[in-house]
Amino acid sequence: WPTLTSIIWDDEMQSYSTEEEQVVPAGTTPTSGTGFNESIKAIDKWRSKRIRTSRNPGFALVTFQYAPFKFPGLAPSPNKVDYRRASSMLTKHTIATYWVTNVGGPPSVATDEIVYDTIVLNSINGGGNLEQVDDVLHDSAFFGGGYWFGATTPSYSEYTGWQTVFGTGAWIFTAGSATVTGSGTNFTGELHVGDVVGRYWGMGPAITIISIGSATTLTLSSPMPISGSSGVYVSRDLGSRWIGTSRVVGATVSPTNIPNLWKVQTKSVVMR
Repeated sequence: WPTLTSIIWDDEMQSYSTEEEQVVPAGTTPTSGTGFNESIKAIDKWRSKRIRTSRNPGFALVTFQYAPFKFPGLAPSPNKVDYRRASSMLTKHTIATYWVTNVGGPPSVATDEIVYDTIVLNSINGGGNLEQVDDVLHDSAFFGGGYWFGATTPSYSEYTGWQTVFGTGAWIFTAGSATVTGSGTNFTGELHVGDVVGRYWGMGPAITIISIGSATTLTLSSPMPISGSSGVYVSRDLGSRWIGTSRVVGATVSPTNIPNLWKVQTKSVVMR
């Protein structure tokens, strides 16, 4: 019997799909393949109806949801109380729904994993007390009480786009040779135009490197010595950051009525 083709509107995919119907001999076995699935329905003892439904993957259906979201806290500095944490009672979630053909199981979905940490900082009340801070991102560093914490995912530098290196002792920065040396925390690296150099614990203004010349020397150990819990930092703009960019913070993968065709739904939020 001839095949009859219909164009059916699919509410979920918000597009048209193809449906074929054909009268076939009773006992016909349905087949399935990439992008289509068949079913057989009996008409009488001699005839059946074959119905083939086809779907085309490859496009995304974008919708929005406004809901609360807890942004990661940030702890940029070791050995001091210096952190922030933001949460929104209502923020925009972008939901992308698309369909992927994948043989052998669910397809992999790229997400932006966020792994918080709980750290210990010097208490804001002082006196050598320590304070526990939950759900923050940080770089690898010794924090309050001499505890070592490995970098989170993402690290503070990756999230903010600023990499900050801290040191204690008498640090001297020689811009002419484009090197940084110091005692206490031994760090050697290059000074770049745009780097910010200064004392932390509020011991003087920061200096932004405007130019690097052979006669330029930055000495931060005088007139105020840098020792003990005080120190020097060098901050550099990495040129890429999570803040201000959309990141995939959730995803679901589920099967459909078409073999090897999977429904993928991701949820994205602009980081703050």
